[in-house]
Amino acid sequence: SGRILFRGDDVLEMPPARRDALKGTAFSVIMQDPLSSFNPVFRIGRHLDDVMYYADRRLGRKSGAAERRDRIFEVLRKVQLDDPRRIVEAYPSQLSGGMRQRVLIALSLLHQPDLLIADEPGTALDVTTQDEIMKLINQLVADNGLSLLMITHNLGVVRQMADDVYVMRHGEIVENGTLADIFSSPRQAYTRQLIDAIPPLYGAKVED
Repeated sequence: SGRILFRGDDVLEMPPARRDALKGTAFSVIMQDPLSSFNPVFRIGRHLDDVMYYADRRLGRKSGAAERRDRIFEVLRKVQLDDPRRIVEAYPSQLSGGMRQRVLIALSLLHQPDLLIADEPGTALDVTTQDEIMKLINQLVADNGLSLLMITHNLGVVRQMADDVYVMRHGEIVENGTLADIFSSPRQAYTRQLIDAIPPLYGAKVED
């Protein structure tokens, strides 16, 4: 049990209609698998337009197709996809993993949310592309004044992205603190185990 506070209000206690109005508008989610997150028979533009159309409806707004397309192109450029016309006409399978992940980030930014929830956003990517995606998210958070909630098992990503850290075990928070405190002075044995499990940069020398 517990509470989820957003702007001082408990999300779990909100009427369903009010809670639904926040989804994709006040807060958005970046999912971890950029391929299974898309319907393979729809073009990328269809995915983006559907998200914007239904989010506008939840907010009581009316938007035309041309207006939505302009906004989609703008957001695709923000995530460093510099040929948005080609992207919106492509099917998910025609894009690389890194490009699909950038499209997922664009989906989350369409309505300028206050909070981004990123669920292992680099898990399905190679380490070089993952690093590029993490740097992009950090830049977008800084440029747009967003709050970021990162869910990850990767302590390297934690070091790269976090200011404050909450350690969970079996669905419960067992420790929290600043990034520096957690890594330099962990209080819980479980947290120490996680930190000790980080592979060293240099392994032991193997003798013949």
